[in-house]
Amino acid sequence: MTMDWQGAPASPSSYTVKRILRLEIPVDTFPNFNFVGRLLGPRGNSLKRVEATTGCRVFIRGKGSIKDPDKEEKLRGRPGYEHLNEPLHILIEADLPANIVDMRLRQAQEIIEELLKPVECVDIFKSFKIPKQM
Repeated sequence: MTMDWQGAPASPSSYTVKRILRLEIPVDTFPNFNFVGRLLGPRGNSLKRVEATTGCRVFIRGKGSIKDPDKEEKLRGRPGYEHLNEPLHILIEADLPANIVDMRLRQAQEIIEELLKPVECVDIFKSFKIPKQM
């Protein structure tokens, strides 16, 4: 009699769990702040760094998530673009082992919430007055 041995059963910590977290972007509170640009960073590096650090995927969705407003209007209502009818938001998706998925989601959330805090930029060249020379 032969046994078809597959090995020991997997431990609960090795199960992969998929979780999605949604964060709203306060566009109504700060209408002139460029949240998408702040989240992406130069050449998308800020978002890439969040993904590399946490192992989570980050998606910017909703109205205003596409750079070209005309293109966004054409895509609105098409299959796969239903999110364009919703307010601007972020989806953080983690497909990780059960023992770390919540920690990584929390880590990504903290980083993104920090990026979403509007900062007041002061242009030092505009506020600097050059004295008149005689």
